Amino acid sequence: MLTLGNLSKHQNCYTNEAMGYGYAFVPGGNAGIVILDRRSLRLLSNPLLSQSDSDFTRINLLVQKGLLIDSSADLAQPLLFSIERNGIRTFGTWLHVANTCNLDCPYCYIRKCNKLMPEAIAEAYVRKLEESVSHHNIHEVVVRFAGGEPTLQKKLVFKLVEKITKRMQEHNVISRFALITNGTLLDESWIEFIKLNNVRLSISLDGVEKWHDKIRFFSDGSGTFNSVWKAIQLCKASGLDLTILTTITEANVEGIPELTRLLVESNLGSRYGVYRDTSTNDSHVGYPDFISKLSDVLRQSYDYYADAIKNNGISFKHQLADIRIDRYRHLRCCSAGRSGISVNYDGRVYLCQSEMADKQRSIGCVHQDSSTFLEMLGKQKVMPDLRTRNVGNYEQCSSCQWSLTCGGGCPMVNCNTYGTFATASPYCELFKQFISRLIDLKALSLICEILKKGGSAYGGTHSSSF
Repeated sequence: MLTLGNLSKHQNCYTNEAMGYGYAFVPGGNAGIVILDRRSLRLLSNPLLSQSDSDFTRINLLVQKGLLIDSSADLAQPLLFSIERNGIRTFGTWLHVANTCNLDCPYCYIRKCNKLMPEAIAEAYVRKLEESVSHHNIHEVVVRFAGGEPTLQKKLVFKLVEKITKRMQEHNVISRFALITNGTLLDESWIEFIKLNNVRLSISLDGVEKWHDKIRFFSDGSGTFNSVWKAIQLCKASGLDLTILTTITEANVEGIPELTRLLVESNLGSRYGVYRDTSTNDSHVGYPDFISKLSDVLRQSYDYYADAIKNNGISFKHQLADIRIDRYRHLRCCSAGRSGISVNYDGRVYLCQSEMADKQRSIGCVHQDSSTFLEMLGKQKVMPDLRTRNVGNYEQCSSCQWSLTCGGGCPMVNCNTYGTFATASPYCELFKQFISRLIDLKALSLICEILKKGGSAYGGTHSSSF
């Protein structure tokens, strides 16, 4: 039996209003964004206002969604995890099938050597993956083909998808695939393959025309925008869903509002990553100026997105950096060190693809190490604290309202900037500025969908799965 006097809004609950509706979001909660009628929004702020049976129905739903909590109960949940290898259900791999590329992007972290993954290494990887899922009772694997440029390895990628799918089926394991490409080599055969195998496709696009060509060009210096945009249009014409990956640097930041308009008008999903060169001795000094520029262009971009949602019914399909507005607790922003690894073209295994430039950072090898992938993670000494530490005990993060949406940011960026991964991201202030804005945009999109269907938000029954 609920006691109204003991109920209070979750301490991290974010609320706002738009178009006659309220909405709420608890970072790390299991309900996502919850759309509310105005009465429910008032009751969320003060449950003691409840006066009728319908109010009590609303109160119960707010409790079910985790927006109202019983302040008399001990709801503390430990945020620590360990590398319990038999508790991993989903395992991920970044598979670098090529260490060469037909582009020469200045910010690329790959130390290219014009090498491709040999078939023998690919076969050793598949065997190691099979051993790992069998030994650790893994239920699902996610393989992301990357590089370099993975489309330079068409035959190998096609073979690997067929082989992995078959081997995983033999173990009753689900296999999912993703392709991260610069898009310049995509053709009808690739599109047919992607559709047939339900491969998630991501294409890199860093701006419109001159902004993209400034930092993503062929080895002869010529720009790639026209080639990439042609490939994107080919994918759309084929009914293929895709996500645009954009890396915002100090060289293209001013072109982001124009790119946002193009992507929104084209109804393309997007993820904006952020990058600045930290190879100099003042690795952290330049962040405030960069973040200031980012803030200006993102405000312009999201203002445009909001207008497009309200006026044109555009769906919100966008992620900023490591921020996730969804139903899950993000104890870290990625699976590095716990349930995911990266495999280089030569078979060496790393915690993260950004580590591949240094062979000394390798934690194993697919054809020389008898350990499973998870055992390699369990005994790695490159960053051993990755096995246990997470945003729950990072400096400056443990008490932050938004920690379970960004997971503290990229561990490798943190480490390269501050010498430790267990601290707030150098982009922390940017995240804090825009997490609520991203919630607002997603909620606005959900509200517009409800209005289109002639529905209501009675009692907060509409939740996001984004």
